[in-house]
This record gives sequence, structure tokens and C-alpha cells, in this order.
Amino acid sequence: MDVSVRDDQRLIWYIEAKERASQAGHLVEGLTTHAAGVDMTSSDRGNDPLRKARYLVKYRPVFLTVVAFGWRRDYAVQYPDDQSFTLIPLAEAPALGEVVHA
Repeated sequence: MDVSVRDDQRLIWYIEAKERASQAGHLVEGLTTHAAGVDMTSSDRGNDPLRKARYLVKYRPVFLTVVAFGWRRDYAVQYPDDQSFTLIPLAEAPALGEVVHA
């Protein structure tokens, strides 16, 4: 995780930064392919989207932001069960008060 915002020990917001918009877009596309069921057993070496999907189901942040130079996507994250997640696009980043009280 590049940046994380916590309320005590609870992870509220996970921010992933990439150098290029193409890398950030690739990550988001990859996350959506893993969202329905994250494989927690196979190797994630060289598979950044799988590694980040594992972070999501393991640490369960309320919000996810993926950024790159000139590119940004903000999401609320829901967890239907302990090995899947849903990314819900947000029009803008959550306000600090929303983050702290999520």
C-alpha cells in the first residue's frame, strides 16, 4: 500500500499511486477481474492487481483511490463476503469527515 489512512487500527482509506495513467487503469481493470473471488493461495509475483485485490480483502478499507499523473479514480469498497469486494465509483474523493467516521 502506498498510502493508508487509519482510525486507530482500522484501515479506512487505501491510496495506490502509479507513475502513468496506463498503469493505474490496468490496475483498476485487474482489480475488477478479481473482485468476484480473490484467489488467496496462488502466487501473486508479477501480478500487481492480484496482490492489491488480496490487500483489499485482507485489510478491508472503506475507500480506495488509485492515482497517477493526470489520472484519478475514487471508490467506496463493499465486501459481500470474506473473499470478494465491489468497487463503487465515487464522483470525488470522500471528505475527511466521511473518512474518519466511515
